[in-house]
Amino acid sequence: MLAPVLVSVYNRRKSFLECIEYLKRNSLASKTILYVVSDAAYRKEDKEIIELIRKDIEKIKGFQKVVALNREENLGAYVSINSAIEEIINQHGKIIFLEDDIRVSPFFLKYMNNSLEKYENDKKIFSISGYNFPLNDIEEELKEDIFLWERYCPWGVGTWKNRWEKIDWDLKKYKEIFSDKENVKKFNKIEPNCITMLEKDREGVVKATDARVCFHTFINNMYTIYPRKTLTVNRGHDGSGEHCGVDKKYFLQQLDEDFDPVLTNDLKENKEVYRKMYEFHYSFLRQIIKPILKKLKLFDLINNFRYFVMRKIK
Repeated sequence: MLAPVLVSVYNRRKSFLECIEYLKRNSLASKTILYVVSDAAYRKEDKEIIELIRKDIEKIKGFQKVVALNREENLGAYVSINSAIEEIINQHGKIIFLEDDIRVSPFFLKYMNNSLEKYENDKKIFSISGYNFPLNDIEEELKEDIFLWERYCPWGVGTWKNRWEKIDWDLKKYKEIFSDKENVKKFNKIEPNCITMLEKDREGVVKATDARVCFHTFINNMYTIYPRKTLTVNRGHDGSGEHCGVDKKYFLQQLDEDFDPVLTNDLKENKEVYRKMYEFHYSFLRQIIKPILKKLKLFDLINNFRYFVMRKIK
C-alpha cells in the first residue's frame, strides 16, 4: 500500500498550488491519498486568503482521494501539523510529509514509497529524505545513489508510525545528554544549528519540531536516508517560510528531473560527506562568537540594543 501524503498550508496560496502541481507530475499521484492540513487564521487579514485556499483544496484532482483537515481555530504550525501527522500515521502506519513551499521531482513518490517499503524493518533508519543540500562536489564522494546521515530533514520526508510515536517531545533527557561535553561535540558535528534551536525551544521562543526530532535520532543512534541528488527543493527561502529567512543557495537550487535513485542493501556512513555537510552548515558567528557573548552576558544586551535601533529606524 502506498504511503499517504500530507501537505501543510497556511496563507501561501500561490506556493501551495505550485506544490500540488509538482506532486501531480508523479506517476503514483493518481494512486495516492492526499491530505491537506489548513490552519485557521490568527490574523483577521488572513481569513479571506485561507477561505480561497480551502476552496482550492476542494477542487484538487489527480489523486486517489483528497482529504481536507481544516482547522476551526488557529492551532499554530507546531500543533496543527503534528496532530495531523499523528492522526494520519496512526491510520496508515506511514506517511510522506511536506510543507507548501516544497517542490518535488517526478520520481519523488516512487523513491519515497520504495524506500519506506525496503527499509521498514531496518530499525536504525528513522526517516527517508527526498532532499539533499546543494554541495557542489558531494557526488564525487558517493558511489551509491543514496547515503546515511544522522540529521533529520523535513523538506519532503517519509517515516513510519513505530518510529514517530517514540519521539520524546518533552526532551526529558536534554540536560542529562548535554551535560556531557563529548555529546555536545558529537551533536554539533551533525547539525551546528540544532542546539541553538533547541535552546530557543526550551526558552519558549519557538517550537522547533525538526530540532526535537534530530535530538531523538541522535540519542537513539538513528539515521535518515538521503538521495545523492536532490528530489525536492525548498522555495520558502524567499522570506516567506517560517524560520527560513532569505537564502539564495537554497532558493536557487534546482531539481534534477531525470534522477531515479537506485536503492541498495549496503547502506554505509561516509565520513567525507559528513565533513562537507558540517562545513556547509557551519557559522563562525553562531558557533563561536554567540556562545562567547552569552558567556559574558553580553548577547541579550546587544540583541536588545539592536532591536531598539531597528525600531528607531522604522
